Amino acid sequence: MQTPELRPYQKALKSGIYTAFRETKRSVLAQLPTGGGKTILFCAICADALAKGHRIIILVHRKELVLQTVKSLLKYGINAEVIMPGYRYRPTAAIQVAMVQTISRRDKPRNVGLIITDEAHHAQANSYKNVYAEYPDARHLGVSATPCRADGKGLSDIFQEMVLGPSVKELIALGNLVQPRVLANPLKFDLSKLKTSRGDYNEAELFALMNQNALVGNLVKTWQTKAEGLKTVCFAVNVNHSKHIVESYRNAGVRASHLDGETPDAVRERLLRDFAQGQIDVLSNVNVISEGFDVPTIECVQLARPTQSLAMYLQQGGRGLRPNPGKNEALVLDHADNTFKHGFLEQDRNWTLDGVKKDTAENLEIRILDKKTQKTYRPSDLPDTIEDFELIEVKHENHRAKQLQGEFFNSMERGEKPLHAWNRFVRSVGGRPTMQEIDQFGKMAGFKAGWAFRVKVDLGYIKPQAPYRRAGAGA
Repeated sequence: MQTPELRPYQKALKSGIYTAFRETKRSVLAQLPTGGGKTILFCAICADALAKGHRIIILVHRKELVLQTVKSLLKYGINAEVIMPGYRYRPTAAIQVAMVQTISRRDKPRNVGLIITDEAHHAQANSYKNVYAEYPDARHLGVSATPCRADGKGLSDIFQEMVLGPSVKELIALGNLVQPRVLANPLKFDLSKLKTSRGDYNEAELFALMNQNALVGNLVKTWQTKAEGLKTVCFAVNVNHSKHIVESYRNAGVRASHLDGETPDAVRERLLRDFAQGQIDVLSNVNVISEGFDVPTIECVQLARPTQSLAMYLQQGGRGLRPNPGKNEALVLDHADNTFKHGFLEQDRNWTLDGVKKDTAENLEIRILDKKTQKTYRPSDLPDTIEDFELIEVKHENHRAKQLQGEFFNSMERGEKPLHAWNRFVRSVGGRPTMQEIDQFGKMAGFKAGWAFRVKVDLGYIKPQAPYRRAGAGA
């Protein structure tokens, strides 16, 4: 069997993980956007670890992720045992793929050298911590597209170091993801009046707000005019909301089905198969398809559930970005104000162990384009009469980009070296420019690619694979 070939950025990320482990870091968090290939990456790491005689536990939190991981390991010729209800427990197996809720209640396998946590933004839960406590000498690898908790805080109390993969924009440029196109419907009511529970809107209050017939009907009407014929997943507030959405779709003659965490296994497998094969047009769900659902044929994502969680928004919106033959973009129908709250799916974000830094998002002004009049509006100024609108990013509204350009050209006029402008800009943003800004300045100044690489290394965005010279004067 021919094992999968890792993409260059996956190889670089794997190398960065190994470097961190060699530097005596026992717990490492790897970030890679949704659709970037996290499962194949850690399966390749498993193959290396097994070859060295290590025993491994892979922790996941959903049945779909267990089965997906087992299938991916088989591509490397690895037969894994499974720890979850309905499967015989074999604690002596060299590699176990375990539902964290199940293994946390059982006697644990012994002499484990590596624990891998998929969707590691959940690692704060006690079920994960109980497993970690059993293996104080094991190495821990967490992987996540969104390495932050629901409240936006980081995972520094679980992991010692973070290794970053490419951004969503970079993966789009490489052809490994497709460009999202967003149609957004600004909400006309105030979400700030809702209570907060466990870092997100109170479910009962949110359901009462979003389950209105007019809003549910708008989901169907918008889909029929903007997305009919596109394979669509819809994200609802709760089970009753999802079933109401499905009923409205069916009443309009659309093939729609509902899926949630309590759906029987046989029914769930049939629905997912029918959806993948095109027998279902719209699959409405409640937090089932948010993580680990790999169907590249998804062409449209419909957001019917507002959320305060950046991680949930990115996980849900990212479901449609996987490439597929003939698929050039993914349509996102945002009926829930999420784009206005969290920004664009593809915009750069500064992920850290302390959480995501919001400097990039806060310096982008989102505008709505009225396609009939070609006028743009801020969301708060959008007139009630607008019907055909599309969310766009007005790039010249990125104030940091304008500031960086200004510093560079002013420095050139004064006859200074380019690095004088760079150092002034870095001081003005608190010493943490984004990777996009590093690349932008390097191109403006005519620096070789090595300068941007060294700056990213110095700031901890990437790990060097060999000795390197720090970025500085004369680059």
